[in-house]
This record gives sequence, C-alpha cells and structure tokens, in this order.
Amino acid sequence: MQSKCCGKTTGVYGADRVPGNYIKTLTGVVRGEELFSRPDLERPWRSADIQRSAATIALKEKEIEELMRLCSNLRTELGNTKSDARFLEYSVTERSKAQLTEKQVEIDSLQRRVNELQEEKKEAAAATESQIRLLRAQAETDTLNSKTEARLATERCAELVKAFQKQLEDVKAAGVREVKFVEGLFAAKVDEVTAELKSVRESHKALEEHHHEVESQSSNMVHRVEADYKERLRASEQRVEEQRQEYEIQLAKERREKESAVGELKRINEKLTILLADKEELLQKLNLWNSYLLSNLDSFYHSLIAAAPELAVDPIGDVQLQQVPELYAPRCVLEDPKSKVNVERIAYRVTQLKLLKEFPTIGETAPRQSAKPPTAAQLDQLLESQERLRCALRELEDQQRELGSTVQSFTSRLYFFSDNLEESLRRVPIPIPPPLRDVVFVCVCVPNGRVLWAADTELMRTSVQLLYSTLRLKMSEYGCHECYSDDVSMLLAFADAAAACRFCTESQEWLIRLSWPDALLQLPEAQEERSGSGRLVYRGLRISMALHAGEAYMEPTGIPLNGVYRNHFYGKAVSQLVHLSSLTQGGQIIASLAAWNLCVRRKHELGAVAATSLGALPIVSFNSRSGTLEKQSIELLHIVPKALQGRSFKPPGKDVSPPVSSLTGVKESVLAAEVSAVEAQQKRIHDALALLREECSSIQSSVGSLVARARAGLSQFHLLPPSEMVAQMNDLYGVMEKVAVRAEDLSADLQDATHAQEELEAEVKGIKNYFEQQETAATREDDLRTETEAVRRNLDHMLQMERDQHRAETERLQLALQDRENLIRKVYESQLH
Repeated sequence: MQSKCCGKTTGVYGADRVPGNYIKTLTGVVRGEELFSRPDLERPWRSADIQRSAATIALKEKEIEELMRLCSNLRTELGNTKSDARFLEYSVTERSKAQLTEKQVEIDSLQRRVNELQEEKKEAAAATESQIRLLRAQAETDTLNSKTEARLATERCAELVKAFQKQLEDVKAAGVREVKFVEGLFAAKVDEVTAELKSVRESHKALEEHHHEVESQSSNMVHRVEADYKERLRASEQRVEEQRQEYEIQLAKERREKESAVGELKRINEKLTILLADKEELLQKLNLWNSYLLSNLDSFYHSLIAAAPELAVDPIGDVQLQQVPELYAPRCVLEDPKSKVNVERIAYRVTQLKLLKEFPTIGETAPRQSAKPPTAAQLDQLLESQERLRCALRELEDQQRELGSTVQSFTSRLYFFSDNLEESLRRVPIPIPPPLRDVVFVCVCVPNGRVLWAADTELMRTSVQLLYSTLRLKMSEYGCHECYSDDVSMLLAFADAAAACRFCTESQEWLIRLSWPDALLQLPEAQEERSGSGRLVYRGLRISMALHAGEAYMEPTGIPLNGVYRNHFYGKAVSQLVHLSSLTQGGQIIASLAAWNLCVRRKHELGAVAATSLGALPIVSFNSRSGTLEKQSIELLHIVPKALQGRSFKPPGKDVSPPVSSLTGVKESVLAAEVSAVEAQQKRIHDALALLREECSSIQSSVGSLVARARAGLSQFHLLPPSEMVAQMNDLYGVMEKVAVRAEDLSADLQDATHAQEELEAEVKGIKNYFEQQETAATREDDLRTETEAVRRNLDHMLQMERDQHRAETERLQLALQDRENLIRKVYESQLH
C-alpha cells in the first residue's frame, strides 16, 4: 500500500528485508519483530518531522548494519590472508632452504669442475708447450742436418768443380797444343803433297792435253744434256707455277666464300637474335592479351549469369572444348603452362557463350537485365583479333624454321673450312696474332705459387683455372697474345702499350671481385685485407705483374696448342722481364721506363692510375751468344690504380740475386759457358777433321786419276825411246810411292785425331752428364725446399689453430666461471635479504 500524501511504502512487509531476528535498533526494539516497530514505515499518528527523523534513523541503521557486515567479512578475509601468508612464508622458507642446499651442492660441484678444468688447462698448456718444444727441437735438428748436408754437398761440389776446372783447363791446353801440332803437321804435309802434285801435274801435262779433247767432247755432251734437262725443268716449273696460281685463285675464292658465309652467318645470327627477342615480346604480349580477354570474358559471363542465372551452362562434355587449344593456339604458347591454362579458360568461356540458351524477349528480360551484353560485332571483332594474333605467331614460327634451315645450310658449307666447326664457333675469345713491332711484354705471376701448389693441389688447380679463365676473357678486348703459360705464370705480348697498362690495372680490380673458393680466402696469402679507411684492397690470389719493352725476336713458326698457335719470343727484353718479375711482389704492378714511355703517349686512355718512381735497379739478362750474364741499370716505376692506393709494398731490393748453383757454388752462367766453349771447340775440331778428310779424299782421287791417266797413256809409251820411257816410269813410281807413304802417314794422323776427338766427346759427355746430375740435384733441392716451406706453413697454420682453439676454450671457461660467480653472488645476496 502507498500513502496518498507522500507516496511512501506502507503495510506489513513494505521494507526490502524479510522480518527476522536482527540486531536491535537504538529504540531497543528488534527489527521486524512486530508490525509497528518499523521506524521506516509511515505511521498515521506521527508528524511529518518525526516521520522524517525516523526514516533517517532507519537509513543510518541500515548503513551501520552494512558496515558491520563488511567489517566482519574483512576480519574473516584478514584472518584467511594471515593464515595463507604464514603458510606461504613457511613454504617459501622450506623451498629456499632446499634451493640453497641444491645451489651449495652445485657450487661445490662447479668448484670441483673448475679445479679439474684448471688442472686440465695446466696439463694441456704443459703438453702443448712440450709438443711445441719438441717440434721446434725437431725442426732445428732437421734444419741443422739439412745445413750440414748442404754444406758437405757444397764443399764436395766445390772440390769437384775445382777438379773439373783443373781437368778442363788441362784438356783445353792439351787440346790447343794437339790442335796446333796437328795443324802444323797437316800444313807441312799439305805443302809437301802440293809440291809433289805440282811436279806430277807438270810431268803429266802432255797427257792432260791429250785427254783435253775427250774432256771437251764430254763437256759438250754434258752441256747438251744439261740444256735439255734445264728446258724440261723450266717447262715443269712453268706448269707448277700455273697450277700454283690456279690453286691460289681457288683458295682465295674459297676464302672469300668463307668470309661471306661467316658474315652472312653473323647477320643471320643477329636476325635470329632479333626474331627471338621479338618472339619473346610477342609471347609476352599474347599472354597479356589472353589475360585481358579472359578477364573481360569472365566479367562479361559473370555479369550475364548474374542478370540471367537460368542461362548458365556447363560445356565439360563438349568435344570441341578439348580440341580448340590444340587447333587454334600456337605450340610455343601451349608450352607455357600458365599460357595454356589461360587459353583453355578462354576456350571454356567462349564455349559457354556459344552454348547459352536463347535469350528471352526484351519485354521478359527488361526487369532482370542490369548489364548490357556484348553485341555480335564485338564478339566477331574479338575473334578476328585472336585470329590475327594466331596468324602472326604462325608466321613467326615459319620464319624461325626458315632461319634455322638457312643457318644449317651455311653451317654445312662452313664445315669444308673447319674440321670442328661447332668448337670453333663456341670458342671465345678469338685468338690474337702476335705483334710484330713495339711489343710490350707483360709477365703475370703468382708469388709463392709452388708452395701453394704443394700445400693444396686441388684448391690451387681450381683457383688458377678461375684466374686464367677470367684473364683470357679480357685478353682479346685489349689485343693480347698469349705466348706462354704454366701453373704459376703467364707471358703476354701487346701491340699497344696503353692497352697493356690498362689490362694490368683493371685486372687487379677484377680479381678482387672474383668468387674465389672459401678455402682459398682462409689462407694468409689470399685472405681479405682492408686499408685504414676500410676500403677492400686485397682479396684472393695476389698476382704480380711486370711490364717491359725492348729488344726481342719472335720465332716464325708457332707452337700449336688447343687449336691456336703460340709464338715464342726471345731476346734481351724477355730475359730482363723474367728478372723484373722476380722483383715484383703480389698485387704489385712494376713497369720499366721504356714501357712507361710508350704508355704515356696516350695517357688519357690509362684511366685513374698513379705512377711512382722506384729508382734505377740493375737488371740481369742472359746473353746466349757469349753464355754470360749482363747487367743493365733500368729505371722502374710502380703503377697503382686509384681504387687500390691502400696497398703497401716493400721497396725492391737493389742487390741482384746471384745466379749461383746452390750445390756447386759456381755461377750457372759460367758452367754453361764452359760447357758451350768445350762443345764449340769440339765442333771446330770436328770441322777441321772433316776438311782434312775431304783433302785426303781429294788427294786420293787425284792419285787415282793420275794412275788412270798413266794407264791410259801406256798405249802411247811405245812412241818414246826406251831409256826415256824407263826413266819416266821410275820417276812416276817413286812419286807414287812417296804419295802413298805420305797418305798413309796422313791417314794415321787422322785416325789419331779421330781418337782424340772421340775421347774429347766422351769427356764432354761425362761433363754434361755430371752437370745434368747437378741440375737434377738442384731441382730436387728446390722441390725439397718448396715441400719444406709447405710443411712449415701447414705446421704454423695448425699451431695457430691450436692457439686460437686454446684461447677460445680459455675464454669460454673464464666466462662460465664468471657466470657462476655472479650466480653465487646473487644467491648469497638473496639469502642476506
């Protein structure tokens, strides 16, 4: 019930709570105990102020009850929280004690492990030091043994060389004395024989006059025969010349045909390249066109089906749908899977449009149509455009087939001029002919190449092949002729000095950007190095290059190699270039003043380079005529590209490396000169003996002719008086006996000289064999030195790796120990807190 005056709640249960036993109010009445004890209810006998104060008191009592209830809840929660806190504190304490126990155990184990690791570290350090001392002692022992053996061998070789020089001088002196004696003896005997021959000629002059007529007749007959043979020879030479001219004309014609065919082939290749590019462009445009058609057809079909869903058809079972792509699409389009899918989808959409049901009338479709369908003219235009593209693709394929047949025909014609045309067409670059004048030589070398080859053969084979293939690709661009190449060096010849300098400077920049093997880049001789500014200056093999120009000669006959001819150059300039290359360091370019003067004529073509003078150095060259070494002071310059100015090099040594044999202690040029002198002396003696033999044979032939003439004159001796006949015959027999005796003496002397020559040849052969053995021993020593250097490098590398590994392990253990100490410190601090 509600009062009409104030609208408040009245009645038995007008409050929000159900009557019950609650806390007493300030009036001393339990709330809800009886009806009229509720102060919040309106009482008719109360005034308005009393009623308002009673309502206020009731509200305050409600708030007090709520606050008391809230305090009771808070006390309950506080008690629960305290009990939970005590339980949590107890559990945390127990857990901390367990963790501290575990940490203490772990700390003890870590301490033991650290002690063990320190002991192992000390043992490893001691073992490493002992191994290093052992290896060092072994290396020192080997070095001392090698030095001792080398010293003994050097002393032995020096003794042998001294003995050989003494024997050689004795042989020379004996040979000179023997030759002088033989020459004097031969001269005296020749004079005697000549005088006797003159007397014999004077005594038999009459017989010569008698036979003069016969000789003249014979000479006339010989002249006639010679004239006849000369005429025949002239006719045959004329025929040969005519045939040669015909062959030359035919060869020139074939060469012109070959050149024209090669030119036509080049033009055809260019056209083929253009057509292939056009084909690719046309295929791209066709793919774009197909995509454009497909998108338009899809949008048109979807809009049409959206406007009239009952017109949708599914032409999967249609036979034409499977045949349309193969009949109307070019083969080159169907080879691309994406293009083939586009063509099949276009055919699918076109087939759907063809198989659409008849359109309803305009009145029926007017409410449904929201998009305007394409007209028949537009569809016809679309089909015509597609047909034109199809025709263009067919024409392009026909042109490609015709071009292929033309190239094949020209190729078959060119097979006449080359046995391996495909290889010759694939071979790039074109070989450059050797230059003939103003030749600038470049020597490309890999310093310490033999040591690197001995250390890792497969790695160096890969790296050198990569190096040479890169350089050879650029040689044809600069007109370079490759004269010689081996595993560690190349000799190149340029007709243009500026091109040679440009090739060297740009090659140093090319080689930095090569994709060298990772194993090579880890070697100290090929690892990356940067300048102070952070610019990359070294990467990969350090290649030294030397330029020189001067007196040189070329052998006219080339050496065939890999289908090309390499011409060999020799002379003073080449010999000086070899020594100049030995002074050049890895990554350095050194040029002589003669070569640089040829380069600066076109300085604007050299690019950004800097030239620094290194001064004049004595450069050694070998004179093959005299067999000696010649020194010449040559001004040298250091050339460096601007991009590689961060490279630093040691100044070249001004002392010339002595060309002394490491085993004999004697200059190799002196040994070669001695052997050459002995061989020349042997050749002169052989020539003198040959002349003496010819003279002896001529004397014997003269004596034989005299005997024959005497026998022929026997038929006329009967005309002479008997006394004169007997006297002449006695004189003739006496002269013949003297000539025979002298001829026998001369033959004996010739035999003695022949025996002496044979002995000298045997001695020279023995000397040559000895020097060949010495050269073999020197080569073996160089190989052993190279192998020793490679072993030393490997040993140093292994020691460095062991040191790095030991350092890394030590640092790791120190870091682990530091982490453990930090962890212990944190645990200790947490316990304190």
